[in-house]
Amino acid sequence: MKKIKVTEMALSFAGVVLIGTGVAFNASAALGNDPVGIVYDGLRNAAGLSAEQLGQASNIVNILLIIGIFFTGRRYVNIGTLVYIIPYGLVVDLGGKLYRVLFPAQTFPTQITGAVSGCLMLYTGIAMYITADIGVDPFTGVVLVLRDRLQKEYRVVKVVFD
Repeated sequence: MKKIKVTEMALSFAGVVLIGTGVAFNASAALGNDPVGIVYDGLRNAAGLSAEQLGQASNIVNILLIIGIFFTGRRYVNIGTLVYIIPYGLVVDLGGKLYRVLFPAQTFPTQITGAVSGCLMLYTGIAMYITADIGVDPFTGVVLVLRDRLQKEYRVVKVVFD
């Protein structure tokens, strides 16, 4: 088993902060979101939760996914998975509050600025989390389990899943 360094944990955690904030900015800008953010926002909406409760909805989705992965592909659940899911919902909620402070008026130019900022944070955070290489997030875990079960290439399963 790989020994995890403090720098890898810090990089992973910082990546999660950027991912969660980016998802919150994209959802708050209301101009679209990444596939994962859409799932969170769809569950939030279906459950009758307010826009400010996006983090709670993401926690529900992530916990359900991790439970499923635990029983179908346990090897994909590790410390990096916990680093991802433990702070994620709180970060999304705080990111939504930060968006509302930075962009109190929801005009088209502020929406564009918020969405571009959200995309930059989201994809920088994903790069940091992947670079830390200490585990996978719940959605990637599901894709890996499906890849194993279907015996298809990762990229094919990922595109279809998204």
